Amino acid sequence: MRKLIVFTILILLIGSVTVFAAQEQVKVSANATAVKQAAVSARITAQQKNQFKETVRSYFNTVIHGYGIAFTDENYLTARWQITQIRTLSTSQVRSMIQASTQNNETDWNNVRERVRTALSDASTARKGRIRIEGRDYVLTNMVVSNQSLTADIKEIPDYVACRETNMTSDDCEANSAKVGDISMTKRTKPNQEIVGEPNVWAGTMNFNSVAYTFVTFAYPR
Repeated sequence: MRKLIVFTILILLIGSVTVFAAQEQVKVSANATAVKQAAVSARITAQQKNQFKETVRSYFNTVIHGYGIAFTDENYLTARWQITQIRTLSTSQVRSMIQASTQNNETDWNNVRERVRTALSDASTARKGRIRIEGRDYVLTNMVVSNQSLTADIKEIPDYVACRETNMTSDDCEANSAKVGDISMTKRTKPNQEIVGEPNVWAGTMNFNSVAYTFVTFAYPR
């Protein structure tokens, strides 16, 4: 009987130690997670994230975009398109900023953001266009855009990696890509029918893979 009591007490003690160890392990893990999250939060605050987003929005401006349908008497295609104006920095400028930040041991995101903002304020601007036809992406080049009309060539997405290896710019890379069509359209919504924040109806033609389509689209100017 005494042996049974001693054995029972021993089991209870082992169980208590196991539970205590598990609790301590959970506490340690929780503390480690809290410390890790605190460290990440200390590096980049929510305010700083929003400031970077604002900087990006300032230098990537959507000119116009839309969603429409190209059709013939026998067939139709869906198309989603977008033209964006961006500010660009050369590779050498980016390297200079990285080197300057490294040499100065900069760890404050505000300093880095201001360095990028200053560089972008004097950067060159360019318009880039993309169109997705039946789920496949193409490049828009030779774009001429106004508040009333749009014309552009439709080209295959080029191999940008191969172009970089030959020191070819992205613009030249796209210019040398195979042309598969073009679009031409004008705004059809009458001035007295326009509503701020609402899309306008644009219409015209799309030539794609040697087929001429009538193209009608909702356009969202920004």
